[in-house]
Parts: sequence; C-alpha cells; structure tokens
Amino acid sequence: MMDDYRQRKERFVSNLNGTTLFETGSVMITICSTYFLCQTLKSFISWPNIEKLSWMNYVIENVTLVIPMICVCTFLSSFSTWFHVILWLISILIYFLTKPTSSVSLVSSTSYSRNISWSNTDCNMYMYTCRMDLGVGLFAISHGMVSSEARNKQINVKELFLENIILFILGFIRLIVVKYFSYVEHVSEYGIHWNFFLTLCFMKLIGHCLLKITKNLISLIVVVMIFHEFILLKYFHVDNYLMSSNNVRKNFIDANREGIFSLGGYVCLYLIGVFIGRIIIHDESKQKFKQMGLQLFLGMVFLCVINWNSSRKLCNLSYVSSTAGLALQQLLLYNSMASNVMIVFCVDNTTSMALNVIKSREMVIDICKQVEKNNNIYIKIIKLESMRTRWFRVHCEFTNSMSEIVEQLLKCNNPDYIYPSKGIPVGDLLHDALNVDWPFNDDNQIINKKLVVLVTDGVPNGLFTPLDSIDPWVMSHKFHKKNIVLAVVGVGNDNFKCDAFYHALAKNTGGLYIPFVNAEHVLQGVIGKVIVRKDTFNEAFRLVPSEYIEIELYDYEAIIQCGNINQIKELFLEAITRADYDIIKMINDDKFRF
Repeated sequence: MMDDYRQRKERFVSNLNGTTLFETGSVMITICSTYFLCQTLKSFISWPNIEKLSWMNYVIENVTLVIPMICVCTFLSSFSTWFHVILWLISILIYFLTKPTSSVSLVSSTSYSRNISWSNTDCNMYMYTCRMDLGVGLFAISHGMVSSEARNKQINVKELFLENIILFILGFIRLIVVKYFSYVEHVSEYGIHWNFFLTLCFMKLIGHCLLKITKNLISLIVVVMIFHEFILLKYFHVDNYLMSSNNVRKNFIDANREGIFSLGGYVCLYLIGVFIGRIIIHDESKQKFKQMGLQLFLGMVFLCVINWNSSRKLCNLSYVSSTAGLALQQLLLYNSMASNVMIVFCVDNTTSMALNVIKSREMVIDICKQVEKNNNIYIKIIKLESMRTRWFRVHCEFTNSMSEIVEQLLKCNNPDYIYPSKGIPVGDLLHDALNVDWPFNDDNQIINKKLVVLVTDGVPNGLFTPLDSIDPWVMSHKFHKKNIVLAVVGVGNDNFKCDAFYHALAKNTGGLYIPFVNAEHVLQGVIGKVIVRKDTFNEAFRLVPSEYIEIELYDYEAIIQCGNINQIKELFLEAITRADYDIIKMINDDKFRF
C-alpha cells in the first residue's frame, strides 16, 4: 500500500516543466500583501489588550498570513495576480473605514512564507508549480545575509564546526527517518542519501573557505558561477549526466550526483546573500535608504533578465539569477513600505539637571544625526526651563533639518507657557507632547510611528508632594490608547522610587526607562529598527537587551494596578513602612545582639 502510494507520488512529480518567473513573482508579491493585511487588521482590531490574547493573535495571523498563502499556492494558483490585488484592496478598505485602536507585535512574514513553502510540499497542485525550488534557493540567500561573513565578523574553527555539525546531524537524522518510514522522495531531487541539510552544511563550509582566499565578493561570485556553469556543467557535460535518467547509480557520487554537483550554484547563492547583507548593513548604518532601494531595484532588473531554462537540479546560472532577483524583489517591496516616524524630545533644561544639560543636548543631537538624511523622519523639541520656583515651556516646530534641530536646542527662545506646579511638571509635559500638531495625526502605528523621549533627572510633581498639575500616570494611559510610545532617559537621580515610577511610566506605553549612559546607543538602535525593519516602537523596544536598560526596582504588576499617581504614592509609602518595620525587627532579633 505504502509502496504503491510512493510510486504514484513519484510519478506525479516527475517530468514537470515547473512554472514561469512571472507566476512565481506574483506569489512572492502576495507575501507582502498578506503581511500588510495582517498588520492593518491588527492595528484596527477592537480589542485594546490583544497583546495578552495569544489565541487571538494565533487566529488572526493564521487567517491573514498562512491561509491566503496556502490558497494562492494551491487551488488559486491560476489567479495569484488577482488574488494579491484583492488582498491589497481589503487592506486599504479596512484602513479607511475602521477606526484605529491599538497595534501589536507581528511575527515576521518571511518565516511564515518559508514555513508555508515547506509544509505544503505534499500538496499536489503546489508541487506542480515547483515553488519549493524557489524556497530552498531563498533559504540559501537568507543564510548568507545573516551570516557572520555578511557582518564582517571573524569566527574561529570551533564556531564554524559547531554551526555546521548541527546541519550535518539534521541531515543524517532526516536520512534515517525518510528511509525508515519510507517517506515519499524523488531520487532525482538530491540523490539517494543527500538532502538539503547536507547542502546547507557544505555550502557554508565552502563559502567560508573561499572568503578566506579573497575579500572581493563580486569577483568571487563571478568566478564561482563561471566554474559551475561553463566549466562543470557545459564543458564537462555534467548537465547531461545529471538530467539523464538512464545512468546507473553505482557508487556514492553516482547515487547523490544531484546534491553534490549542484553545490557550486548554492555556494554562489550563499555568496550573493553575503553581498546583499553587506550592502544592507552598510546603507543602514549610513542612512542611505534611497541608495539602498536603487541598488535593490537595479539588481532585481538585471538578475531577472537572465532567465532561460532555469533548473534547480542543475542550480544553473538561470536558476541562481532568477532566485536572487526575486529575493531582491521582496527586499525592495518591504523597503518601499515607507512609514512616517515622528519623535518628540522633551528635554529638561532646569537647574536640577546642572552639568547634565550639555550632555543631554549632545545626546539628542547625536541621535538626530543618525536620521537627518531620511525624509520620513520628523523631530520636535520641547524644552523645560526654570527660574526660581517657576517652570517655563519652550515649544518648537517639527522639522527634519539638522541645523534647525541644533538651533532649537541651543537658542534661548521666549517661553510660550508657564507651569504653576511644584516639582517637575512631567504630566504637563506629556500632555503637551500628546497634543502637539503631529505632521501625520493618524493613530495607526504601522504607518505613523510616534515616540516621545523624556530626558530628566528630577522628581515628578505629585510623587512626593501634593499633585497640582496633570497626572503623568493618567497621561501614560492616553499615550497607550493613541499608540504613542514613551521612553524616559534617567540622567542622574539616585532615588529608587523615582526610577521605579519612571520605569513603570515608560513601560505602560510600550517604552523603556533607560540610564543616560546607554541612552544614545539604545535609542539609535531602536530608531534604526523602526526605519529599516519596519518595526513599531513597541516591537523595537522589546528587542533591547536587558543589560542596557534600568533594572526593575519595584513590582511593576503592583504599580499598573494603580489608577493615578496618588495611589502609586501610597503604594510607595506602604513599601517604606514595611521596610522600616523589617529593619527594626531584625535589630531586635537575638541574632543581631552582641
């Protein structure tokens, strides 16, 4: 029964002509369509606490990401072009007709598309389109893009061995499982004993050794491709040897000729991935996003033109070029999904900051230099000045000009508002930041990403004194509803209760409380992820390593149960009372008596 099923399956996937580059490109574009649909639906969904509903996240992501991709790869494969057009129309309709409420994190659609490709290999219609062949090629490219070579990071022999021994073990396990359970496989794919895990293992080993010989990636890619295509396949007629079904598999090389002799093409794909990774990392660090987009576009056009008789089995020039071109297409589409990033810096310039005023200005300027060449970044400065017991606000306008930002920080403007509060009016500052004239006043965190950075070291009004201004804790809830993220930079206050309050205040909006010494590095990394990877600020702050942020000094879960700052103040007073009682009890204990 099993043998009969296996034979029928092998006959079904034999002697196929595959699919066209246009059809494959249509499916690839659908990945972007489903990604945008999922992001839009989550952004406008009506459950404000959807982050906590893992089952709801699972349902939404499967309905919008997984199911549409399975449909377009199976029974709707003939209508892939119209299908992704319909998905875009639905997304746009949701965007304009539904009131936005909240935004949550999203698992990368790249991993979803890869999982879909692998999980659908048993589907008859899907096998007919042969898009699995594209999946393995894209996997090889992505392997190069995230490799240590793409980051110009040197790895020793031990690290290289550990990376590849895992792939080798996985390949060996797959071989045993496939043979033991008589799983359906076609020997003309990789051979009798070979599989894709072994290809990945030796691909990386060969690529690493070649990069030790020369650092010129373009020359190396050309040489490897010439050797594989024109010397190995054409001159030595290995292409006929691989395509012929009459050759008897006498020895190990004969038995696995498809997997062994296609290694040259996969090594070329790996090196192309390393090259693309270096371009992205370089342009990202230099903020050359237009140049990156132009390079991706020109590369896509050039590579997709070289497309004739593409064969994954041979891993020939046409297969390598078309796969790399479609990879660049995806990168270009995600890169072109531009979003507007708006940042408001609320800088404390009062006497409590003392010598830290200059340092905070330098930090803001250095952060702004990172994004000065990006036309979709808008920055606003709100300065807090003081004179005796009075607090002044200096309001500046949004700009993306570096010279205007520096002028706003250094120029002594006339105050446009006077705060009557005792203690730093944090609530008033947050209220002003919330109600500024945002250039794009849409609460959709996917399209318009808003961040407020509060730089201070003072005690907020209402935490230890009677509240005579706007409650900052109430304002943090309004930030959350408006999808505005707050990051607090603590300059030098050693009061653990202030640190705990600022920590909870920022975390309540999806942001972080960051020590001044790490603030520039953390904020530059967060803003870079938002610009390049299209993350929301919530997602980017969640990726910040714990060693860069302030340690949580108080039970956050207890603080978030409070409705206002007065309840938080009472919570701190109870904690102090309990601590004093514990100290007195220990002193009176016999073991502390001499």
